[in-house]
Amino acid sequence: MNTRRFVSVTFLLSGYWSVGLPGLAAAHDAEKLGNVDFPISCSAEAQPGFNRAVAMMHNFWFPQALNAFAEVAKAYPDCAMAYWGMAMSARTNPLLGSQPAPAMQRGRDEINRAMAAGPKTQRERDYIAALGLYYTDLDKGDYPARVLAYEKAMEQLAARYPDDIEAQVFYALAL
Repeated sequence: MNTRRFVSVTFLLSGYWSVGLPGLAAAHDAEKLGNVDFPISCSAEAQPGFNRAVAMMHNFWFPQALNAFAEVAKAYPDCAMAYWGMAMSARTNPLLGSQPAPAMQRGRDEINRAMAAGPKTQRERDYIAALGLYYTDLDKGDYPARVLAYEKAMEQLAARYPDDIEAQVFYALAL
């Protein structure tokens, strides 16, 4: 592991350990998850559920996050970022390396749904396109190349949106 990746992952995990673990033993309520502000172009009514699902991801509650994003998608089927969230959650913990084939297929299906839903902003298109690189050419089995492509895309996204805290967090996780 290179130094940059080690420092980034260590920094990121220090925050998760300090706020994430107490929440694991508690009920899944917003007060225990922390606050997330990840603006999306979907209806204002979709925003709280989306933010809660992102908070679940940040707390490493991937199955719960997947279900929460699915609830947003069910209620707002044109919300492209809900499908992006399901694709992100299908990956589970990005620090564990390659994912099982069913999770990868699910993620690819969800990222395709996100693209089909028609993201409304350039920022949303950038998030979806970046994650799409991770799910490209699954049949070729070149996991390291896909991870690197995603990392580079997230680096560009984080640079393009320097005030977007979530872009910085997801870029750090991509390292």
